Amino acid sequence: MAQQTSEELFDRSLLAAALAISRDITISDGDALSPSTRNFISDAGGGEIFYHVTGPGGYYVTGYAYPPRAAEVPVRDEPSYYVADYRGEEMRVLRMVESRTIDNLSGDTIVTVWQRASDRQTFARELALRAFSLVAGLMAALALVIWFGVQIGLRPLNDLQEAIQQRSPDDLGRIRRPVPEEVAGVVSTLNRLLGQMRDSIEAHQAFISDAAHQLRNPTAALLALAETLPDVRDETERNARQNELIAAARASARLTDQLLQLERLRYGNTGPVTRFDLNQIVKEVCEAMVPAALTRDLDFTLDRFDGPLIMDGDPVLIGEALTNLVENALRHGGDGMTQITV
Repeated sequence: MAQQTSEELFDRSLLAAALAISRDITISDGDALSPSTRNFISDAGGGEIFYHVTGPGGYYVTGYAYPPRAAEVPVRDEPSYYVADYRGEEMRVLRMVESRTIDNLSGDTIVTVWQRASDRQTFARELALRAFSLVAGLMAALALVIWFGVQIGLRPLNDLQEAIQQRSPDDLGRIRRPVPEEVAGVVSTLNRLLGQMRDSIEAHQAFISDAAHQLRNPTAALLALAETLPDVRDETERNARQNELIAAARASARLTDQLLQLERLRYGNTGPVTRFDLNQIVKEVCEAMVPAALTRDLDFTLDRFDGPLIMDGDPVLIGEALTNLVENALRHGGDGMTQITV
């Protein structure tokens, strides 16, 4: 950009100098240039301007003796710019051809002005350096403002971080420290997550308490039956106590399995989804429940579907649900119940 700006400014200076020289030559009939034009030429654009003027017929009028030559003939009445070598230096040249009358002679007047390309390069470097210095200063100021802004803007977040670090692992209460509006949503989400963690921990603690309460009585019954069994001498009573011990052990194992299945379901820890025949699962569950039904002198019937019942799911949990239904019927059906049909 600096190079392009330099080229445009210096080309305009060359054009202005050429027009001023052409005007003075016309006014003075080729005698001399005015002092203002000489001053302009000597200091135009920050670098010296050379010039050469020929009048009608090609005779020399004023300026330096040998101007740089163009590779192509310039167009009449239009300024022509080109680059040429002049005494070992690269020059930017403007050649302008106009019709003029000098000393009663009419014809083409050629005004040639040129300037060192090094002067343009120096000006372009200075312009680029000024622009770079300005941009660098602005960037430094902007970086400083951003740094201060970030430090001030993040101060509430740093305070929030320190407050969270000082919390104990058991403190899952809401964060009530004021924060900027831009991060209020983050704090709200964090509070919701803490609430969910607190509820999950409380539910887990409640499950442990319930499991301990549910398993305490069956465990105590098992221990009591096991302690009294060695003292029983009668074979019939001993067999009855053994059957009670086995039934209590099965009930305790069943209760433990149900509690574990409940915990798995609560946290979504289910088995893989597979394709199976529901008739087969129902048959296996009913076969396992037959002894319990026979001890109650019940009519236990399985009414199977004629064809296959294919479904996608967890066969273990499906069987567990059906087992719970049958056990609930046996436990809560009452003394008047005489039949269970699946």
